Amino acid sequence: MDVPNQYPYNPRLGTILVFFVCGFGEMSIGLWGFSYFWFRLWLHILIGLLLVTFALILSVRCIWFERYLLLEIDSMLLPIGTLQMCRRTAKIEYTSIRRVWKRLFYDRGFALMVETEAGTFKILPWLLPNKESCGALEEFLRQKALENGRAKKFVKELVLR
Repeated sequence: MDVPNQYPYNPRLGTILVFFVCGFGEMSIGLWGFSYFWFRLWLHILIGLLLVTFALILSVRCIWFERYLLLEIDSMLLPIGTLQMCRRTAKIEYTSIRRVWKRLFYDRGFALMVETEAGTFKILPWLLPNKESCGALEEFLRQKALENGRAKKFVKELVLR
C-alpha cells in the first residue's frame, strides 16, 4: 500500500467556522430577547463567548502551530499534547503496534486508537485533511498490526519447536 509520507494534522476550516457560528448564534439568542431572565441572558452570552474563544484558539493553532503526522520507513511521528499545539511528538515504531481500532469520541465522531507496547495513542480524524486520508492511514496501521501479529506468532512457533 502506498501511503503519503506526511499528513497535515491541523483543524479544518469547517470545524473552526462551526464554533464561530455556534458562538455568535448562542450570543444572539441571549441578546435578541429569547431569554426572559437576566441570568439566562448572561448564560447565553457566556456560552457564546466560550465557543468563540475556542474557535479563536483553534485558528491560532492552525496558523502558527502547523503540525504534521509523519510516516517514516520504520516509525510514525504523531503530535501529542493539549490540542497538539506543543512541539511534543510521539515516535511510534511500526513493530510495536499491537492493535488499531476506532473509539466513539464525545458523540460526534470517532478517534483512531493505536495500541503499542509503550501505550495507547489517539489520532483525531478531524485534524486530518479529509476522510480518505483517515481511512488510508487506518488501513495502513491495521496492516502493520496484522504483520506484527503474524511475526510474533511465527516467533512463538519457532521457540516451541
